[in-house]
Amino acid sequence: MSQFPAPSPVPGGGNSPSNHSLQDYQMQLMLLEQQNKKRHMMARQVDSAVGPPPPAPPPAPLGQYYPPVPPPAIPPPGTRLGVPPPPNPHPSLAHAAPIPDTHYTISEDEVGRGQASNLSAIKSKSEPPRGAVPVFNGPGTGSATQPFGYGTPQDYAFSACAQPPSQAALAQQRQLQQQHQLQQQQQLAAQQQQKQHQLQLQKLQMQNEARLARARQAQSQVQTQAQAQAQAQAQAQAQAQAQAQQHVLQPPKPCLTPSSSATSGDSVAHGYHELDTPKSLDSDGLQSMLQYIRSLEIQLGIEKAVLDLGTLPINIQVFHCLGGADGSPTGHYLAEPEWNIRDEEIMLKGSFPVHDPDGYIQKKGNIVFAVYKYYTVEHQRSKVAEAMKASEPLPKPEPANMSCSLISREMVEAAKAFIAQHPTFCSEFPEVNADVGTKLSSPFVWWYHYRSSHNIQNLPARQAELMTTLTGWIEENYGALYDKIDEQFLSARVSSKSLEYLVRPGHVFVAKDDRSLPLGYVATSRPQLFHCQEREPHEHEKPKYQWAFSIRARRYRYDGELYRKDESLDLKFETQTEDGEVDIVDLDLVPLRYAGEQMKERLERRGKTFWKCQTKRLVSYDGGSRSSKIHAGQRFMIDFETYAKLHPGNPYVLSSTKPHRLFQGSMGATETEPKLPTDGSEPEAPEIYLFPTRLPGFDLRRKKWVDLEVDHIRDVVWNDQAFHNLVADEDMKELVLALVTNQLASESATDLIDNKGNGLIMLLHGSPGTGKTFTAESVAEIAKKPLYSVTCGDIGTEPEDVEKYLTSVFHLGKIWDCVVLLDEAEVFLEQRTLQDLKRNALVSVFLRALEYYEGILILTTNRVGCFDEAFKSRIQLALRYERLREDQRKQIWKNFLNRLRNLGEDESIDFDDVLQHLDELASYPMNGREIRNSITTGRQLAKFMKEKMMYSHLRRAIGVAEKFDKYLAEVREADVEETGGRGADGRYSDDFFARQEQLR
Repeated sequence: MSQFPAPSPVPGGGNSPSNHSLQDYQMQLMLLEQQNKKRHMMARQVDSAVGPPPPAPPPAPLGQYYPPVPPPAIPPPGTRLGVPPPPNPHPSLAHAAPIPDTHYTISEDEVGRGQASNLSAIKSKSEPPRGAVPVFNGPGTGSATQPFGYGTPQDYAFSACAQPPSQAALAQQRQLQQQHQLQQQQQLAAQQQQKQHQLQLQKLQMQNEARLARARQAQSQVQTQAQAQAQAQAQAQAQAQAQAQQHVLQPPKPCLTPSSSATSGDSVAHGYHELDTPKSLDSDGLQSMLQYIRSLEIQLGIEKAVLDLGTLPINIQVFHCLGGADGSPTGHYLAEPEWNIRDEEIMLKGSFPVHDPDGYIQKKGNIVFAVYKYYTVEHQRSKVAEAMKASEPLPKPEPANMSCSLISREMVEAAKAFIAQHPTFCSEFPEVNADVGTKLSSPFVWWYHYRSSHNIQNLPARQAELMTTLTGWIEENYGALYDKIDEQFLSARVSSKSLEYLVRPGHVFVAKDDRSLPLGYVATSRPQLFHCQEREPHEHEKPKYQWAFSIRARRYRYDGELYRKDESLDLKFETQTEDGEVDIVDLDLVPLRYAGEQMKERLERRGKTFWKCQTKRLVSYDGGSRSSKIHAGQRFMIDFETYAKLHPGNPYVLSSTKPHRLFQGSMGATETEPKLPTDGSEPEAPEIYLFPTRLPGFDLRRKKWVDLEVDHIRDVVWNDQAFHNLVADEDMKELVLALVTNQLASESATDLIDNKGNGLIMLLHGSPGTGKTFTAESVAEIAKKPLYSVTCGDIGTEPEDVEKYLTSVFHLGKIWDCVVLLDEAEVFLEQRTLQDLKRNALVSVFLRALEYYEGILILTTNRVGCFDEAFKSRIQLALRYERLREDQRKQIWKNFLNRLRNLGEDESIDFDDVLQHLDELASYPMNGREIRNSITTGRQLAKFMKEKMMYSHLRRAIGVAEKFDKYLAEVREADVEETGGRGADGRYSDDFFARQEQLR
């Protein structure tokens, strides 16, 4: 019952706004009085626990210093509950500061065990230490009149003996005396701290009593003033009622607000005296008084929280939940369940049921977080059945899983502060929400990943204590599991139970695509088990368990623009037992940290290569194989924009509506998606590991688009030495180089008509093997331009096909800045006649295409005698390649041998022997292509004979080739005169063969 007098009836009826205000005011005073009673009871409990004040200690010796007692230390994160702290390596520095304990709300049987433990502890403390050495009570250690014998547990005396103590006994006595003095000093410091705590509590009680007295006085004044003005307010009842409702819906502005959380009670009381004599007694005055009471309660709560911060107990409520057939809890109990066997049916039985756990927690109060342990029969059915069959004791019921629910507001705030210290926590564990009533489910994977961090120590003292208690409970129940998982991962192995710990959101792992190429992913979820099956064993085979997990992840796709591709991947494996382990590297999805440094470098190199190939780029390829018909060192043009225009229905060009564009400003991009750099810099990890494995490229040799593996794409290494090795007239070489490297731009063209005559067209004619094709290839190398080589077989002979093909070739040559080589162009250069109109149309199409081509075009031919006059004006430069002289042939032999030496063929070629016969080799009338063929044949012959290639092998190869040339000459001599058609060297000329074939 309240100690305040009941208010007298107020005229005006029970619905008066003054009556409502008075009732609210009385309720506030009653609540304040109840809180004060609780504080008195707590103070009496503290007095009874501490006991009477200890006697005054003797004065400390001169110069003696008593160190202050530090506040209670907060155990570091990861410390398990119930495990004693490690011993103090410096006992002399120990203090007697009490450490707050964690209080669990447990069942009756657990309470009994706890009381038994306390009794045993008290009993052990009351006995004297075993093996104590009797010590003489000298000066300063005890009473002067105390007889010899055992005294308190701190003081021991010598038994009566005839001999005086030895020097060793005296030294030991002095050591024990010093230890005893140190213990007394520590106890004195602890008692002083407790005394200060009591004085603070008494001061708080006196302040509370003074405030309550002022509140009673204010109550009587308010009642008197309210009765005097009741009738005056009856006329404005409607207006007052509206004001009262407004105050209920919206709290009034406080007339007294503490300046800070540390505002003293005197300042609050001073604010009250300003309201002690109000000028009016309307509802505003009542509300001001209520506001003062609220501020007073807030201030008292702050002071009490600051005073009891280090000693406030942490209570945990444990519920034991029995699950039904579907796994949902059917009941909550305070005691651990027991097995109940009826007619060989296994059941679980609980004790001390709780029908409303939330109401139980609310009624009990002061619960920080609640623990729910879920039990099912299926979890231990096999173990219980085996125990019953063997007539052994049944195993103790173990929970199948657990969860904890955050109850108190300060526990929630501590969890929020812990989460705020980890920026990626919410994205990695979105199911973990720090809110009142949120249940954290086992096995608490989030704590496994963050338990190695020491961020709990950075929290405020109270929050650190609460988080240490929560994580300590997790470590106590799952620490052994975490340690076992760490051991598995250290040995690069994993089981079905530890797989969900292997990959976390943000981790990079490697999978295989449809061509078994490694493909990088970033996980966006943890592995989730969706299938488990025990496979029936075959004959002489152990049973196997099949496991299937799913992981959501993302990577990059490309269709001319990078975009994010979200996928759900399956991870399947088999084990011999339910807890069997497999090697991590044998999984379908391997974390990058286990895939090895080479795999990491491969994915990083792929990302950098792909990043550079987003624009037009000539690349080299080192992944040649017979199946793909791609040779090592072959070159390709990467141009996805052109590819998409030519192949609109290909697999690379997908729908234009993609929700995960990655570049800033792209359609559909959001703030949460990863952004790739737009300033030209390369992406960083983990984005650099996620690029596709393949890319379309144009094969310049086969004239078709093919799929290229990005891992085999390399930068082109230009052969600048090729042009210098070209055996030709130096003036001609310099002129060709000047024309190719300094082609005029279209804007500065000489022709009066736009887009006409802007190209560079050169004609190289001469005998076969004199270096015409090699000139075009070396010019492209030194100009660092792609070489697009075309033959008449590629173009065709139909005028419509020729025009279409030439248009595409010249278009690609222009946009890729190529050197287009039209090799063996006799068909298009032949003079037109009146008899063959189809061929005339072919030449006309070719002439028109040359007129509007703006790139570089090199034509080669062996026969110019039938040259059409229309081509003469369209060709900017025509160069003739004479037959090779002996000095030129000698230089060609040297070039081929030097190349082989640079390739490291010293083990297979005797270069000294070949170079000694270089003049003999140069004397043979051979062209460059025939010299190359002779060297190739000689090497193969030497390899067959298991010898080094020497001059003799080359001589045999040249002799065989001469026999073939002689046979051809004999065949042709039957149809010509003795010297007809032969040149100065005895060979048939191009003019002879052209006339024989009726080309001239």
